[in-house]
Amino acid sequence: MDDPMQTLITALQGQGHSQEQIANECEAVTWQAYETFYEQVRTVLTEEDNKAIDEIDDDQAAEEEMKRRYTLRTGNDPQVVMTSLVKQYAQQVINEYSQSSSSDQPVS
Repeated sequence: MDDPMQTLITALQGQGHSQEQIANECEAVTWQAYETFYEQVRTVLTEEDNKAIDEIDDDQAAEEEMKRRYTLRTGNDPQVVMTSLVKQYAQQVINEYSQSSSSDQPVS
């Protein structure tokens, strides 16, 4: 599978965006993907799952337990889900910039 962030970076570079603009868009895509993923997690984990996760003191271990329980509940690999979300949001950004740059061009 292609790296969706690299695809986004390449597309934005090709459209002449600055490194700062590209970094901001990459950060926004990442945050959107994480927010969407964690919304999905909240809907599938049970109260019992959440209590078990909350009892874990180590943040990394708690996150691993959350991913494990998510996989048990959904049958989906969290990394695959995140990659899919990043790809979806990156493509939306590419499409938005493509549409805005084509609408900026004079009509002949």
